[in-house]
Amino acid sequence: MKSDLDSSYKRYREGLLAIDIPLQEDLHKYMCIRLSGYLEQLMFEAICGYVASASGGPAKSFAMSFFKKAPNLTPDALEKLIGRFGDPWDQELADFLDTDERRNSLGGLLAVRNKVAHGENYRGGQLNVATYKKLVDDIHSWVVLRMLA
Repeated sequence: MKSDLDSSYKRYREGLLAIDIPLQEDLHKYMCIRLSGYLEQLMFEAICGYVASASGGPAKSFAMSFFKKAPNLTPDALEKLIGRFGDPWDQELADFLDTDERRNSLGGLLAVRNKVAHGENYRGGQLNVATYKKLVDDIHSWVVLRMLA
């Protein structure tokens, strides 16, 4: 899943300068949707995997019956989701998001995703997408360390 995202981003970066500006703008939008979708899938897969490995039988079935999909991961939604695991993860996530403007970047990425998905304009550029990709890589590392290691 992560390698597919990394490959998409590599193709995006390599091909960007060879195409017209209107198409570049479309690719920026695509990458933002791709990055936000990856975060949702990452959280779903990581949480399901973590719950499955930490519990079993009826307890696992009960827990999984409440988690059918990850929400649109705005900063608040992500904090509420991880907060359900309690300490220390809820505070660790808050500290993580407050470092390096991650909270603002995540909010920006989800704003782009929602605008594009609902037909509104977005005029971001390559720098924004690179910032969002770094954010997704950082969140991926945070999740893997806690849920998949």
